[in-house]
Amino acid sequence: MSDDQIRSLLSKFKESDSYKKWHEHRIERYKSNSEWINPDSIKKLTDDELRQRFLEYYKGGEGRQTFNQIYRDRIVRDISLFRKMLLHLLNEEIPIEQRFRDVVDARGDHHIDGVGKGLASAFLMDFNMDKYCLWNNRTENGLNVLGWKVYDWGDDAGTKYVKVLSALKKLRDDIAPELKLTFDDVDFFLHFISAEEEGIRLVQDLTEEKEIIIPSPREEWIQEIIEENFDEIIGNKLGLELYEEDPESSGSQYQTSVGRIDFLTKDKKTGDFVVIELKCGKATDSALAQVLRYMGWVKENLAEEKNVRGLILAEGIDDRLKYAIKFVSNVEVLTYKVLLQIARTEAEKTGERS
Repeated sequence: MSDDQIRSLLSKFKESDSYKKWHEHRIERYKSNSEWINPDSIKKLTDDELRQRFLEYYKGGEGRQTFNQIYRDRIVRDISLFRKMLLHLLNEEIPIEQRFRDVVDARGDHHIDGVGKGLASAFLMDFNMDKYCLWNNRTENGLNVLGWKVYDWGDDAGTKYVKVLSALKKLRDDIAPELKLTFDDVDFFLHFISAEEEGIRLVQDLTEEKEIIIPSPREEWIQEIIEENFDEIIGNKLGLELYEEDPESSGSQYQTSVGRIDFLTKDKKTGDFVVIELKCGKATDSALAQVLRYMGWVKENLAEEKNVRGLILAEGIDDRLKYAIKFVSNVEVLTYKVLLQIARTEAEKTGERS
């Protein structure tokens, strides 16, 4: 995704209902948390006070994330170790990369079972929101939506956090400085575009612009692309999953005695079977006859008490199929298109040349 597209998303995010609803609450929670998440307060709090503050903090996730409550009591079982861990994490005389690694890595000198990247980075951001960001699975999901690969999987936790921090600084300071975002805003934004309906729709509207439609290549190629990305292309949109008879057999190119089904799937909610027939170019009424034949076989051999539906997926439909499908209530026709998107590289935008 280009910087211009991200800038547009950030602007629309700040105007969104979600931002207006939750922004003030999140700022209030930050102010409250920063009163005790700092070295001076941590040193002064009694063991019981520190334990109680943490338990309240952990229970709600401060509206930013959900913590596994199994670890709650375990983390503060030894309150002395917990206090030392927090003080080490917030000790700015030590490089942040080392502090984070010491606390989050399982073999770190100050690691406590149950303290992962989400909790450690939450402490850091509530200590100083100007310097530190939150990093959790929602962060990862949002960065994936932007198409940003921030770190290498072989990096240790400290290195990863520094790279995430650098990427989120770019979102906060460089792409739309006029918005005056905080790291809390950036965290909310990444969740917004990856998990909230309003944000997901904005991303879809934005990325569907400037697309070039090209004739579909061979059906085998389309079949392979859909199989490798089934959830993203079909599963998440239609609530379907590939049928798995056993670990060695999937619902793609499912062989029957009456032919090979392109995709045999199941409805995630109801468990009903859905037969998908893929066609390149325009589908005709022969595709309807084909999918009905497969549906009959599935009903007799697999479905038992479950219902069976059909789906024809084609680049277009001709008049014969358009009229025939009107009287078949359990078969749906959807169209697809193959897209070629062209974008300038960052170097070209800035006039740089290697």
